Amino acid sequence: VTSSASPASFGSSAVAASSFGSSAASSFGSSTTAASQRSQADVAREVAEANLAAEAARRADAEEARAAAEEARAKAEEGRRLASLRVQAASRVRSELTSLYAAMREELRTDLRDQKLLEAGRREIEELIEDAERRKAELARANEDMDGAIDELSTWLEGVREDRSPGDGDTDGGDDGGADRLALPSDVHSAQMLALSAESAAIDDCVYHLDRALARGGLTLDAYLKEVRRLGKRQFMAKAHLIKIGQVRAAAAS
Repeated sequence: VTSSASPASFGSSAVAASSFGSSAASSFGSSTTAASQRSQADVAREVAEANLAAEAARRADAEEARAAAEEARAKAEEGRRLASLRVQAASRVRSELTSLYAAMREELRTDLRDQKLLEAGRREIEELIEDAERRKAELARANEDMDGAIDELSTWLEGVREDRSPGDGDTDGGDDGGADRLALPSDVHSAQMLALSAESAAIDDCVYHLDRALARGGLTLDAYLKEVRRLGKRQFMAKAHLIKIGQVRAAAAS
C-alpha cells in the first residue's frame, strides 16, 4: 500500500521538501547576514575605540610635548632672567668696586700728600730748633764773654778810681759832677767798649720783648726766629768786638 503511492503524492512531498529547503536556506542566510552585520558593528566599534585611543594618545603626546616645550621655555626664560641678574649684579659690583678703589686711591693720595707736608714741616721745625739751639749756645758763650769783659771793665774802672787823687773834681768842696765824669770814656777803646756794651744790653731788651710778643701771639714763629737770628748775629759781633778790645787793652797794659 505504501509503495504504491501515487505520483501526486510524491510531487506534493517534493514540493514540501523544496519548500523546507528554501525556508532553511533563507533562515541560514538571514542568520549569516545578521552575524556578519554584528561582526562589522563590532569591528566598527573596535575601530572607533582604537581611533579614540589613538586620538587620546596623540592628545596625551601633544599635551606632553606642549608641557615639555612650556617647561623648556620657562627654563630658558629663567636662565635668561638669571643671566640678566648676574650681569646686573656683576655690573653693580664692578661699579661699586671702581668707586671704592677711586675713593681709596684719592684718600691714599691725600694721605701721602699730607705725610709729605708733615715730613717737610717736621724737617723745617727740626732745622729751626737746631738753629735756635745753636744761636742759644752762641749767645750763651757771647754772654759769658760779655760778662768777662764787663768784669775786666769794672776792674779797670776800680783801678782808675784808685789812681785818681781824692781832690780831683772837687775844687770848692762841692759836687761838680766828678762822679758823672767817671762814666765818661777816657780813650777811644773805652768809648768803643761802652757803646758795644750798651748795644748788647739793648739787644737783650729787644729779645725779651720779642719773647713777650711771641707768647702773646702778636708775632709769628718765623718772624720771631728771623729777628732773633738777626739780633743774635749783631750781639755776637758786638761781644766779639768787646772781647777783642779787652784783649788789646790787656796786651797794652802788660
